[in-house]
Amino acid sequence: GMWTICGHNVDRVWTLKSLEKLQTSLGQLIRQQIIGTAKRLLKQQMPITEVAYSLGFEEPNHFSQFFKHYTQLTPSEYMSKKSN
Repeated sequence: GMWTICGHNVDRVWTLKSLEKLQTSLGQLIRQQIIGTAKRLLKQQMPITEVAYSLGFEEPNHFSQFFKHYTQLTPSEYMSKKSN
């Protein structure tokens, strides 16, 4: 089917694909922001639980899993690596 957006006929399938792509890139951007902020706070020796809570994680272990998934290091490994 076709949708009319701002006077233009737009293929609905194309629109949904575009939204999915946008969602994916937004998600990546947000993750990059979270990881970047986490690294900065960990470099400043902020306790891991405080970093987790300040980034909106309800459970510090969820933050640790998230961090390790995207950096291949746990927050504590990252801290000890950076302080050397």
